[in-house]
Amino acid sequence: MNSTGFAARRQANIDWLADAFDTARANGDKAVVIMAQDQPNLDNRASDSGALAYQSMRDAVVREVSGFNGEVLYIHGDGHTYKNVTGELGLDNLQRVQVEGDTKVSYVRVHVEPGSSNVVSVAAPVSF
Repeated sequence: MNSTGFAARRQANIDWLADAFDTARANGDKAVVIMAQDQPNLDNRASDSGALAYQSMRDAVVREVSGFNGEVLYIHGDGHTYKNVTGELGLDNLQRVQVEGDTKVSYVRVHVEPGSSNVVSVAAPVSF
């Protein structure tokens, strides 16, 4: 792996995340949705080397979510089973949804209702 290229891509992702949350705060947005291929060890289950590899991105997600007054939905794959968890890492405004994959072909429906007390809701997976 090209560590210089990796570091540059990781920093670009962290910068993009910070910009997105800065924009959301400036606009008074009530929710942010993040979609990624994997999650940066938000569930504290990565091996030591995996945790180290994800540390900078995890720190950025935690920093931005904790500094945001609205809801944050983090949708990702790479786990192959559906999970819908709220409040990991003590962040009550963080909802993490892991979508199905591998041999399961399905989708989750995300509904955004700006005037609602729960702006973002996620329906269970629906198979094709």
